[in-house]
Amino acid sequence: MRCITASMYSLARNVVVGSERINTTGVAGPARSQAVAINGSLTALGKVIQALGQRADHVPYRDSTLTMLLRSSLGGRACTSVVVNVSQDAEWADETRCSLEFSQRMSVVRTTATAVVGQEVGGELAMAQQALETTRRALAQMETAGMGERFASDAVPSEIRQFQDNTKRLAAEEAKARAAREALAEAKAKDEGGSTDIERLQQQAAVAEKEAHNLRDILLRQKSIKGFWIPPKPGYLAKLAEFKHLEGQLQMLS
Repeated sequence: MRCITASMYSLARNVVVGSERINTTGVAGPARSQAVAINGSLTALGKVIQALGQRADHVPYRDSTLTMLLRSSLGGRACTSVVVNVSQDAEWADETRCSLEFSQRMSVVRTTATAVVGQEVGGELAMAQQALETTRRALAQMETAGMGERFASDAVPSEIRQFQDNTKRLAAEEAKARAAREALAEAKAKDEGGSTDIERLQQQAAVAEKEAHNLRDILLRQKSIKGFWIPPKPGYLAKLAEFKHLEGQLQMLS
């Protein structure tokens, strides 16, 4: 396969409106739904800025359409400038203070303009797939060598079955919560359905997230039982983190 190296540059201009205090403006109907959606997107943006400022391992770009659109600008490889507009009128003092606090949080985010060099004809994709497969084999070898997490040899069979059932339930509840959040975001963005539908989706997501949280606690308690669970070695955890990173890269390239 012949690969052609090419450089890619892009320019993005994003205009983000400010949050709206519904109790102050008194908007109703479709305008109220739009204000709620805007505030939700800005909340998600605030979480992303906080994660970037703290150099967190996970940045929640996927929490909203807005943050997904801004990902290339905030991800660290762009030359990003932010202009914050404020009002000098006393009646907007609270909004001005919020805007200035936001700009202060933005000031700790560091980005560097980088030319993205890619390979056409699937070259980069093929390399990512090869790296992922190599890492997968390395993980399998580590598991065979006893470096991965596993049940202890003297673990009680009934407790093992209960742990496995709870793990399956956790995956199901996480899927429910994820589906409810996606449906909720879509309903808000499209302004479809009444407040009853939005409340129903919010309740579904809350219930699923609460159940998932409880199941995580149960699994942690089960792992803490003496003679039941053997934790993974640090080398295995590092290789697993590498595998997940490569999976994310492959999803972006596919």
